[in-house]
Amino acid sequence: MKSDHPITEKQMKKQSNTTNTCPSSKKVMSVREMGDLLGIKKTDRYWLLHKNFFDSIVINGKTWVVIESFEKWYANQVTYTKVTGEKPGRELNKISYSVKDLSDMLGIHEDTVYGLVKQNHLETFKVNFRTRIRKDSFDKWYSSQSHYRKIEDLSNDSLIKDTITMPEMANLLGITRNQVYCILKQKAYSHFFETVVVADRKRITKESFMKFLDGQDQYHLVADSSQRISLPEKDCAEEKEIQPEGMPFSPLQEEVMIKKSYLALDEAASIAGVSVSNIRYWIQRGYLRENRVGNKSRINKEELLQWLNRKK
Repeated sequence: MKSDHPITEKQMKKQSNTTNTCPSSKKVMSVREMGDLLGIKKTDRYWLLHKNFFDSIVINGKTWVVIESFEKWYANQVTYTKVTGEKPGRELNKISYSVKDLSDMLGIHEDTVYGLVKQNHLETFKVNFRTRIRKDSFDKWYSSQSHYRKIEDLSNDSLIKDTITMPEMANLLGITRNQVYCILKQKAYSHFFETVVVADRKRITKESFMKFLDGQDQYHLVADSSQRISLPEKDCAEEKEIQPEGMPFSPLQEEVMIKKSYLALDEAASIAGVSVSNIRYWIQRGYLRENRVGNKSRINKEELLQWLNRKK
């Protein structure tokens, strides 16, 4: 990267005429010191000087490298590395990715990265003849698609699939979000739940949510929330919102319901597409077996599905 303000030969001669002493070592270093710092030979040292990647001055016929300019160049390239172990490209890496960076990040071949860059018109620039992809351009494309996933996001995707958020739990149970937080804090229920943090957001594992459903009789799944009758918010110990009978379940509710072994009467009614009175009638006729959990009636889901199949 060339200096924005290279020192001209006239300026060099002027400075050379104004002093006959070596400049402060804190501001400049010799070409040899620069080469030793990068671990390169004499030919490469003077090649870098010739390319004007950083500023240099000549005093009494000797060339000196301006340290501030050298450090700026070092922070914006990744070809040369100091023998001290200090990593190059500090500033460059803040604004861009290399092709290898994206290859490792997405778990794909470098040739595929070049194809993505060309196909999606990602903004690029060259540093030492190597392609760099601007981070803002890549991030905008990445958030607009779901086919290619970062390795770290694949892990998060798996966690998201096996967990639910607090609002989702509220929707599943037909209660308010405030009531969900009350449930999570209550000693009677808190031991059921296992939480994980995904993308700085706390989520509840579906497995622990199922244990909560089967381990108590106050809260259970309700059908689709779009037609729910809302009540004023109450304390977490009070009853949940009222839900009309016989309504379909949402996809997330269906997924949870699949894993559930025992159903409340209104849950069974929603699956069967009938009223709760019908469920009670089938119990009275012996078609279904009633299971008591505390003072609540539960129906074995497998027995209900078998009965519905026979009925069909």
